[in-house]
Amino acid sequence: MAVAVPMVVGLGRAAAEAKLFSLNLRHIGKFPFAAAGDGTATMQSPTPGALVPPFSIVTVTYPAPLGPLDDTAVQGPT
Repeated sequence: MAVAVPMVVGLGRAAAEAKLFSLNLRHIGKFPFAAAGDGTATMQSPTPGALVPPFSIVTVTYPAPLGPLDDTAVQGPT
């Protein structure tokens, strides 16, 4: 059964990860440098509404002035 990818752009990391986890989606966080970034999600792939299999990986970008940091390992339900 396919899962619709939720919109996480605009959410903080904890809220975005909780939303993805609740739908059995896995995630990778990217943390590029952005002087005006505040750590909220600005991009995601796949796009919101895309239908994907359960446990698919969603990549979410959280720009912040502390970046660039290494990407997270794949996280979420297994």
